[in-house]
Amino acid sequence: FPRPEGLGCWRNPEDDIPTVAPSCRSLSRPIAPGWRVGSFSQLVAAKHSGASDFSAGRDYDDGGGPDLTSPSAGPKGAPAAPSPLFAARVPLADFPAGLAAGNLIHRIFELISFTDTSGHQEIISRQTAAFGLGDRGNQVAALGQAVAAVLQTPLTGEHPFCLAEIGDDQRLNELPFIFPTGRQGEALGPARLATAFADHHDRLPPGYPVLLRTLQFADLAGFLKGFIDLVFQWRQRWYIIDYKSNLLGSSYADYNCKRLEEPMARHHYILQYHIYTVALHRYLTARLPDYDYRRHFGGVFYLFLRGMHPELGPAAGVFAHRPPAALIETLSRDIFG
Repeated sequence: FPRPEGLGCWRNPEDDIPTVAPSCRSLSRPIAPGWRVGSFSQLVAAKHSGASDFSAGRDYDDGGGPDLTSPSAGPKGAPAAPSPLFAARVPLADFPAGLAAGNLIHRIFELISFTDTSGHQEIISRQTAAFGLGDRGNQVAALGQAVAAVLQTPLTGEHPFCLAEIGDDQRLNELPFIFPTGRQGEALGPARLATAFADHHDRLPPGYPVLLRTLQFADLAGFLKGFIDLVFQWRQRWYIIDYKSNLLGSSYADYNCKRLEEPMARHHYILQYHIYTVALHRYLTARLPDYDYRRHFGGVFYLFLRGMHPELGPAAGVFAHRPPAALIETLSRDIFG
């Protein structure tokens, strides 16, 4: 058919728009490379692998509770004479090591009641299956034995108490925290961190501030976040517990409290519990009207769960310390400000 007069061919209007090659927009201002949200694990991810011989430094007690001012609580928690039990094999000597096993043990202690043991076996069996470990060579029974031992082990030599005395209403599991790092534009870096610890080196294992300088994390000027395994209250004082499932050996001697400072320093758990203490210090400052660090903060317990036994008490598997108030105040004000 002939095309009607006046009727032209249809054209897409966009065909007349000139084609422009794509290009990236240019930033008009620099982005601070240190701004991010970090965590303890990120700070130590590229840590130096070397470690020195660390011995305990001495400190004094501010009064009102067990003396945790010297790392590992010194010899005060140890038996008067070496116990033959140190040579015995720990129940979890053959229990798997690694991330899954560690997460399983953490989960069990998060779920169980410390004062009521009636549901322990069911929780242990269910969680062991959920984590895919199954009952390998009666490992469920070994876990139950280890859990009972941890709960009944005195954590201090002076004014002794154990977790079995801590009610459900006295504990906070997996307490989250987040706080800023860097003050007045100064990012957090290994050197600043080491300097703060060096000012209080007499209350730390010798050489630890030097070890801090070997950390290789990039400067952090954002936030630091994490979770504290357990915070509990006992006799008007607040304490921190971190569960450690590290396999240090097959006998209780491998978990002697005097031997724990080496892994505490090598894995930078010392830095970790100072971060946790700053977090709890700030939490209690906000929640308790009359809060005072020396009166209300009891200290930190790092429990190496595989090596604890009620008869050995704090002499095996227990690292205890209360950081000096001056260091915590410095970290809170100047480093994590």
